[in-house]
Amino acid sequence: MIAPLEHRRRTEPSGLQREHMLAIEEEENRIPRRLQNAIEAQPAIAVATAMAVGVVIGWLVKRKNW
Repeated sequence: MIAPLEHRRRTEPSGLQREHMLAIEEEENRIPRRLQNAIEAQPAIAVATAMAVGVVIGWLVKRKNW
């Protein structure tokens, strides 16, 4: 039987669990942080790349036979 929510004991994660959770968060944020740093360092290249990708996608959509 499951205890009602108000009677459940709230447990804090142990030190090892906390370190593991932080390591997972660090791994998940690594690639977005690298992209953000690259965009901040060279915004003109980021804008040019976005425009080029938009043109290519637009060209592909225009050429598609619906």
